[in-house]
This record gives sequence, structure tokens and C-alpha cells, in this order.
Amino acid sequence: GNGTLKNVVVYVKRGLEEYNILAPAQSPTIHQTGCQYDPHVLIMTPGILKIQSNDKTLHNVNAQAKINKSFNRAQPTPSTIEENLTKPEFVPFKCDVHPWMRAYVAVIEHPIAALTGDDGSFKLNSLPPGTYTIEAWHEKFGMQEMTVTVETGKTAEANFTFGTPGA
Repeated sequence: GNGTLKNVVVYVKRGLEEYNILAPAQSPTIHQTGCQYDPHVLIMTPGILKIQSNDKTLHNVNAQAKINKSFNRAQPTPSTIEENLTKPEFVPFKCDVHPWMRAYVAVIEHPIAALTGDDGSFKLNSLPPGTYTIEAWHEKFGMQEMTVTVETGKTAEANFTFGTPGA
């Protein structure tokens, strides 16, 4: 309604190759709560993903990976499933029992990434000075990329504009 776009994954696609940036030590978790995946979009580096259900109903976790290993598992409650997503990819998730349940897991190489909020804004903190290719991905609008140069002590801006799907 306000011209902004929520749930856009924004990350550094190129430019961090020479840096060894540590990923969070804790495995990311996607929850099944109230017959919804939460969060709707999750960003992680390659590694173990936890899928946790506390709903009092059976769910099905159908990860439709194309590069990583796909999996399609029943998930009784309460329980936690762990799967290894080892390669960068945007993986759609769905529940075959509850077809409205959908989520996306963005597996990206480096941990410097952000998800746009309700106002469409994002911040990529801790980028050292340099030139980077920044990519933005949205489940309906696809991908865009741009080059951004970060200078010492200055803030750089990256503004993406997405059009109507299929237009």
C-alpha cells in the first residue's frame, strides 16, 4: 500500500571473497506455528537448518531444492527436523497437508545479508570499504543486482525497484 516491499533478501553476491566472515554459531530455525511457517523468509549460510513444529497437528515439510538435496518429510508434533543445506540457493518450502503454508530459505555464501522490513528498508552492516555486487531477491518479483562502492566512514545506498510480476 505504501509502495515498499517486505521480505526481500538483500545480500553481497560478489566482493567478499577475500574475507573470512564468521557465520552465526547457532543453527537457524524455521517454526511451524498456527499452521504458518515463521519466518516466511529465512536467511542462512550453508549448514544445518532446523524445522520445529509445536502445532497440535501433523505437518509435512516439502523442501523443493534444485541444487541442495530436496526432502519431503512428515513432521508430527512436537518435533524438530534437521536438514543440511550445503550450497547457495533459494529453497521454496511448503506443507502438503496445509497448502497455504509456504516459506523460503535463502542459503547464501556470506553472512552479510538482510531482509527488508515492513517499510522496505534494509541495512548491510559491517561491510569493509570496497566495491560489491549486491543482489536482491523476492519470491514473486525475482532478482536484481547492482554495484555499490563503500568508502571508509561513509554510508552507501542501494535502492532496488521491482515491477509487476510478468509485466
